[in-house]
Amino acid sequence: MSRITLRLVLTSVAALACAGVAQASAVRAGANSGRRALIQRAAAVPAGASVTGAVAASAPVQVTLALTPSDPPALSAYAQQVSEPSSSLYRHYLSVAQFATRFGADAAQVASVRTALGQAGLSVGTVSGDGLSLNASGTAAQIEGAFDTQLDHVMLADGTPAYTD
Repeated sequence: MSRITLRLVLTSVAALACAGVAQASAVRAGANSGRRALIQRAAAVPAGASVTGAVAASAPVQVTLALTPSDPPALSAYAQQVSEPSSSLYRHYLSVAQFATRFGADAAQVASVRTALGQAGLSVGTVSGDGLSLNASGTAAQIEGAFDTQLDHVMLADGTPAYTD
């Protein structure tokens, strides 16, 4: 069986962790717990593509969660400074480790997200070197339950198989 990889981008992982992934209920209408996880949906199915059916509940799925930088305004300012020829920081890039220390998600946020994902039955990987993403995996059913979504098979116009949520 082929392995499915999806990228679910959480615009606010802190909100997800506070709500508890297993109870991240209200992304879709009908949830009544009052808890909400803020999830940026995947792009729309491309023109000419068609949804061909649901992903099997037992299919293995990997997701990448985007973590909130510890200081988004400072990260934006730094990116502008290293790109601007008149800046004293022009082309003075940070190493991956320096970047993670300066801008990566804080340890409390990461711990909270790890706990919530684990409680949803997902296997949690390591945080990326830059400190801004975290991988997790589980079955399609676990992912669908954790993120209150439905995973579907899609056939692109050129015949390439894909997946959507």
